[in-house]
Formats: sequence, structure tokens, C-alpha cells
Amino acid sequence: MQQINLLQSGLRSKESRLAANKVMTYIGVFVAVLGVISAFQWWQQYSQQQALLEAKQEKDELLKQIQFVSTEIAAVSDDSEYKNILVTKEQELKNKNLVLSVLSGQKFGNTKGFADQFTGLSRQHVDGLWITQLDIHAGGEKLNLQGSAFSPGHVPDYLQRLGKEPSFNGVEFKTFLMERDEGSSRIDFDIRSTQKEAG
Repeated sequence: MQQINLLQSGLRSKESRLAANKVMTYIGVFVAVLGVISAFQWWQQYSQQQALLEAKQEKDELLKQIQFVSTEIAAVSDDSEYKNILVTKEQELKNKNLVLSVLSGQKFGNTKGFADQFTGLSRQHVDGLWITQLDIHAGGEKLNLQGSAFSPGHVPDYLQRLGKEPSFNGVEFKTFLMERDEGSSRIDFDIRSTQKEAG
């Protein structure tokens, strides 16, 4: 006589539904985070393009003014007032060209945003460890992480995983603090690529 255990198969289907719901929740959160990051990057790029366009327009206007003044000076070559105006306008043009070259060359550090760092942090998840504060400075070269974990071993494991991410190449941590929360098994940590300021 063969016996069939219907109770266990019912539990299995319920567990698989719960696992599927959990996966869908993670995917939804991940998609939402990527959407926010993409929107921020688009806004940042749009702002830079607008600043570059304004600088080009100002440069063109100054060139027109200089050409006008040069024509007037050619007509009255001994007039020192016009010469002073020309010198002033040429200096303004030089300054505008400098600003334009800085904007064109994108010399303001990281112009790609921090999507790579955020993606790297999300990829290297360690169960039992969570981040409570994240500060990224100097175009991603300086990084401060604060968080908690249920085991002291989770923190070095997490750092080793981050070290495998290309977006964190060259980041050296100079401050590493861990302390146990009184009355619980939780470990709080503070990892910084810069020295922690006193106070």
C-alpha cells in the first residue's frame, strides 16, 4: 500500500510562492533604485550642458563686442579710452575662454555620477550586515561607510567583497572602528578613507 503525504507538498508550494514574492520584491526595489540614480545622472548632465551653452553664448557676445571696439579703434588709433576698453574686453574674453575650457573638459571630478559605486554596494550584499550611512566625496575617491552587523566577521568579509568591485579601485580605508552595542549582539562599524575628525 502506497501512502501520499499531501501536507508536505502543500508546504512546498507555499514556500516556493513566498520565495517568488521575495525575489519580485528585491527586483522591484532594485529597479526603483536604478530609476532614481538614472534620473539624478540625467539632471546632472543636463545642468552641465546648460552651463556650457550659456558660456558659449557669452563668449560669442564678447567676440562681437571686441570686433566692434577694434573697428572703432582702427578709425581713431590714438584714442586711449578705446584702447582701455579693448584691453578690458580682451581680458573678459580670456576669462570666458578659461571657464569654457573648464566646462568643455569637464574638470569637475566625477561627471558620471555615482551609479557604479551604488551598483557595487548593492552587488556585494552580506546577510546580517547593513549600511546606516554612506558618504561619497571627491568624485568617488573618498568613501565613508557606517553600519551594523550581527557578527564581527561580516565586516571584513564585506570589505573583501567591495575590494573586488572596479568602482572601488584605489580607495584606501584609513579609519576602521568596530564596537559592540551594549546589551545586544549587534556590532556597529565606521570605515573611512579619511582620518576621522576629533570631536
